[in-house]
Amino acid sequence: MAHCEVALDLGRTTATRYLEAYCRCSLAQAHFMSGGDVTAALRDYARGLDMLYELDERLSMSMYESWFAEMCALSGDVDGARKHAELALKCRERHQYVGEVGALRALAMAEAQDAAPDWSRASHYLATAAHLALERGQRPEAAI
Repeated sequence: MAHCEVALDLGRTTATRYLEAYCRCSLAQAHFMSGGDVTAALRDYARGLDMLYELDERLSMSMYESWFAEMCALSGDVDGARKHAELALKCRERHQYVGEVGALRALAMAEAQDAAPDWSRASHYLATAAHLALERGQRPEAAI
């Protein structure tokens, strides 16, 4: 996390908004996954995403949206998980597929937390995610 904090400070002081946005998202995710303040991590990640959209970033939005979708799902924000998973999947229109597996996983988690879960839909999301990960040789994604 220390490297992300240094890079975030560098992005702020040099007015390198891309670096600041990427580091803001990465640092927020690190805080979230290490058991930090979940509310602050989600807020900081959303701010980083907003910055990327303001910069009209297109290259890695699939990945960043899918990570945020999973964070939302893990924190119990079903609506946020669905919204950001759909945004990640929409990136396929621009031939960005790196976040597809994570987005499908987030949709499965969101479905499982629904008041009346459709277990066949959740199972379909997970099966599709696993299939795509194996097909693409994404072993870490397949292991999750």
